[in-house]
Amino acid sequence: MKAPKFSVIIPAHNEEDVIERAIKSVLNQTFQDFEIIVSNDGSTDKTKEIVENLIKRDKRIKILNRDKGHSAAFARNRGAEKAKGEIFIFLDADTYLEKNCLEEIKKREKLAEAFCFPAKSIKINFITRILSGFTDQTKKRIIKEGVYNRKNKTRPLFFCYTKKAYKKLKGYNENIFYFEDEDLVQRFYEMGFKTINFNTTIQYYELPATFKGFLRQCKWIGKGINSIPDKKIKNKVKLNWILKSLFLISPLIFLFKPIIALYVFLATLLISYMGLIIRNKKPFLSLIVLPFLYLKTFLVTLNIFRFWK
Repeated sequence: MKAPKFSVIIPAHNEEDVIERAIKSVLNQTFQDFEIIVSNDGSTDKTKEIVENLIKRDKRIKILNRDKGHSAAFARNRGAEKAKGEIFIFLDADTYLEKNCLEEIKKREKLAEAFCFPAKSIKINFITRILSGFTDQTKKRIIKEGVYNRKNKTRPLFFCYTKKAYKKLKGYNENIFYFEDEDLVQRFYEMGFKTINFNTTIQYYELPATFKGFLRQCKWIGKGINSIPDKKIKNKVKLNWILKSLFLISPLIFLFKPIIALYVFLATLLISYMGLIIRNKKPFLSLIVLPFLYLKTFLVTLNIFRFWK
């Protein structure tokens, strides 16, 4: 049997609310030569049943089931081990693809070893804007088009690799939590591979939409920072968060001099507020977001110390 052009690998852990949407976004592609591998990593909800029902309708869908949950890196690597396609797309269960995505990648398959295209958030509402700290996520993030390598690399992450490149990279580092994507991109460039950036398709993703999701994200960031293997990078990221927290609590130094403490507090507040305005271009919403910026900074820093390595 001829191998498919694409293998779309979807790690899943308790994704019953979104897994069908992700899979159908692949089934609805204009380019139809693909397989879908759902790497079901210890789900305890109806994720497995939903996928198995979809398999009955389309045999290009496969599922790998594990009783115990591990990590996104683990689930992606196990899916890739079974993948037969020439190009791997690692699609998170709570994201989905525009219908021309595979077709646009196929046009450029000979130009690079990885493929990068914009992302756009979905389900934007008042809560997601406040909790994320970004007040303008409704527009597509335009990226710089062209071919990039180690010398002129750009910052965007990418989740689409040729099978040959992925194999040489030996997949995701399973000892890294949350930041395994950044690690793989860094190693990708270090090995001399190229990526091509283009703006003719979109991947859609979700922001935290509840306070519980916001707290979980802060925990994951703190835990993930401690799993970064490069000590120099890890310490730099830790220091950045710690310094931001120290800056925000600096008024406490003058606790016994209330007037000075008030002035310092207003100064830190104003600097933080202006930073949000510069980033978001929306003064009123930036004002509402400001307390959550403080909260996120403190929670991430707390979790850095909680999971310290």
